[in-house]
Amino acid sequence: MEAPTIALLVETSTTWGANIIRGVNNYVRQHSRWLLNVDHRSAHDTLRLPHHWSGQGVIARVGTPALSEQINEAGLPAVNVSQARIADAGIAQVTANEATIGELAARHLQDRGLEAFGYYGPPYLDHYTDHVRPAFTAILEAAGYPVAHFDPDRYVRSADTTHDDLPRLARWIENLDKPAGILAWNTAGARRLADACRRLGYRVPEDLAIIAGDHDDLMASIADPPVSCIDHNAVQIGYQAAATLDRLMRGEDVPPVQRIEPSGIIARQSTDTLAIEDPQLASAIRFIRENAHKPIQVSDVLEVLPISRRALELRFRRALGCSPASVIRQARLERARRLLIDTRMPVSQVASGSGFQHQEVMQRAFRKYFKVTPSEYRKKHLADATEPSGRTSRTNSHVGGIRLV
Repeated sequence: MEAPTIALLVETSTTWGANIIRGVNNYVRQHSRWLLNVDHRSAHDTLRLPHHWSGQGVIARVGTPALSEQINEAGLPAVNVSQARIADAGIAQVTANEATIGELAARHLQDRGLEAFGYYGPPYLDHYTDHVRPAFTAILEAAGYPVAHFDPDRYVRSADTTHDDLPRLARWIENLDKPAGILAWNTAGARRLADACRRLGYRVPEDLAIIAGDHDDLMASIADPPVSCIDHNAVQIGYQAAATLDRLMRGEDVPPVQRIEPSGIIARQSTDTLAIEDPQLASAIRFIRENAHKPIQVSDVLEVLPISRRALELRFRRALGCSPASVIRQARLERARRLLIDTRMPVSQVASGSGFQHQEVMQRAFRKYFKVTPSEYRKKHLADATEPSGRTSRTNSHVGGIRLV
């Protein structure tokens, strides 16, 4: 029997697109003998089915009515991996859970002790509804922090109009309370913010901490300073898209929309700050974060901050609203969460590698904090899972994973 041919209409020039293709390929190697039709593409290429192409299925970034009409006219089963959705197109969608992206960014910036926040939105995109903004705003407003919003003009992604809107952006930055934490919808916006800050004489991250709501490794790494990002888990999106297409090709019903949880935060210099006026307290918190893999205790923190334990407790509660022991526990749980996703270490090793002296203690704390066991969390969120779950679910929005690079 001849192997089915599948068209992959996704850019190869971005980290997201490349990882979508990797995820599809992972599924093909494990489950199906497909021939993948893939060409080099940029994010701005017009996506169309190949001329005179005859295949059996399509996985594409369906962002225009023209492409959705072409797919439907061909009568092909298809899966859309774009965040955009064409109304009434009838094409199944597998995409990132944008609400979780907004929540992760809000928590990450709050954890830096910031109390002023802003959101740099997407350029105008047809057939797209921004779900990152309301989730980000809701978390912060519930904590009593208003969020300033900036909507860039629709042409800022064009190569010859990079700074057309710079005067308006400069006024917005000038009017922000400082220090502030900013979520940019994508890496391009985050780089543009960082560049504007340099031109205006503001420091990143000391004056403005910036995080991007997606992850483009090259663009984030060459920004000055390198930009923290949220990883959409594109490998898993691609894998789940392929699994969904396989079901469609067998005539099975599939959910109209499946939202995949982001795999966490890739922390870089642009958010490497603690907005705490007390320099000794900031040093103590940094010590906790840098030593979360060790079984440190409050007594170890007192060696960094040589004051009484009572005074230490008061300073932590005044600045952070919690005790030093609570900060240590949260740092350990964040590290455990990351190890569960990024490695295949047994849970016992995850516990010891996260500063817990006993696996049982880590499991109890993890379940209380995340509402699931460590094994359940790994099964649900492992980015390179060998089997798709067929369902989607929300992470506990209270925390977000952090990967330091």
